[in-house]
Amino acid sequence: MNITFFNSSDGEQVEYDGQEVSAIAVAIVYAVMGLLGVLGNTLVLFVIIVVRDLHDVANVLIGNQSLIDLLTSLLLLASFVAPLPSIPTNNPILARFLCAFWHSKYPFWSLIVASSLNLTLMTLERYYAIVFPLHYHSRTKSTKLACLVALPWLSGFAYQQYLAWFSKVEQNQCHLFLFPNNASRTGLTFGATFLELILPIIVIIYVYTAISIKLKITMIEQFQDTKKSTGSQVTSSAPNANSRIRARRNVIKIMLIVSACFVICWLPNQIIYWLYVLGVNIDLTGLIYTLSVFIAFGNMWINPFIYSFQYRRFQKGLRQVFCQWKRKHQMKSNVSVNTVSSAV
Repeated sequence: MNITFFNSSDGEQVEYDGQEVSAIAVAIVYAVMGLLGVLGNTLVLFVIIVVRDLHDVANVLIGNQSLIDLLTSLLLLASFVAPLPSIPTNNPILARFLCAFWHSKYPFWSLIVASSLNLTLMTLERYYAIVFPLHYHSRTKSTKLACLVALPWLSGFAYQQYLAWFSKVEQNQCHLFLFPNNASRTGLTFGATFLELILPIIVIIYVYTAISIKLKITMIEQFQDTKKSTGSQVTSSAPNANSRIRARRNVIKIMLIVSACFVICWLPNQIIYWLYVLGVNIDLTGLIYTLSVFIAFGNMWINPFIYSFQYRRFQKGLRQVFCQWKRKHQMKSNVSVNTVSSAV
């Protein structure tokens, strides 16, 4: 049994033949990750859709991230666990489509880029909300929000087209990633790495540095204003202001944890692979590189756990959904008991 893996940057094909890393073990890990991603991200999407209090820009982007990760998890199961469809011999159009679209794992890697870019948007949204609060509206126009949500998807699928174009079918065999030369391969690989990792890291460092400075300045200004107006006494509006500050800090904390997990998950894989590209003797079928792939793919399912344990608004929405389901279940049980009692 062989398990085929493609590097996210340029789609380089690697065969796990069971000599270095057990192909069955790799498939099991992929299957567990895929199922965790499907279940966790489905729950996040359901809560955000049902709870109206979560229908603002920040949570729409979180929902968009969960939708991307949900589809990525499904494609992980379909592309890395399930066997790939064979190339037909009597239908050249279908053969070309299966080779370019499915065997190249074009949708999967496109969603990986989309996930990184959506995380970048989530980070920039927090920056805009904190640094420019007077110009920020938590509920923006639906058309603008739709364009914002669609941007990572369009960018990911647009850039990763080269995975499909540089493939062809010859003698009923799918040949993947036939780059014209090494320069084009290196350039496209760097471009994918830039979108997947370098750009988000740059934005994360800049944004959270600016946010921390802004919050410190705001706290000093609020303290001075309160001291001038009331002296040592606390006004009745102070608890509400403190509540808003705590809620804002909680959202920032969640975004920072999600960003940190993203960097931790993807950085080892990218470093090891680029060492290989630069000529370092690294076995892409070995245990170290395989573990880096597992860690990278873990980013698909880790976010729902972060929201469940750290995000107060999501916790509140989850309790609300659970309580509604519990009340409906109890009402149905009471109706059933009353019906039986009346019949008796």
